[in-house]
Amino acid sequence: MPKYDRNRFEKEIAQFQNDLTNREKQYLSDFLDEWMYSYDDAEFLGVHKNKLDTVCICLYHNDMIYAIGGNSATIMYAPRMSLRRNDDELVIEDVICRNNSSGNGTILMNALFEYVKLNNIKKVSGELSPVDADHRERQEKYYSKFSFIITPRSITKYF
Repeated sequence: MPKYDRNRFEKEIAQFQNDLTNREKQYLSDFLDEWMYSYDDAEFLGVHKNKLDTVCICLYHNDMIYAIGGNSATIMYAPRMSLRRNDDELVIEDVICRNNSSGNGTILMNALFEYVKLNNIKKVSGELSPVDADHRERQEKYYSKFSFIITPRSITKYF
């Protein structure tokens, strides 16, 4: 599958026609065109809407998945997931969302699953860092929602 199919983007963005102004749609379209032109390893992973009604385009680039849209229409503030690839396995290094309970974490995970499907990844794993122990319950809820196997120190999902 090509890394960027303009027709796929147009089809996916069309489902949010009533949620976007023409200016917003044009901005996302221009941003995606520029991004895909500028970075050889970038992959378009889809268009999603979060619980705050923000439409986001999801991209993979340089071991990161980004959800770009609304107030996070720049990479610096975008919800993102950092990854490390080991052959046919991806390791989740970190998930960064500034606004918890907005649905951005779900958008990132769905984009990750799209990347897994497009790239024949067999396993996704990660460590549950002791640094994040103060919100372990939220982490466990998040990963269990996506059928990860959760141990006290790690998460794993096979595909």
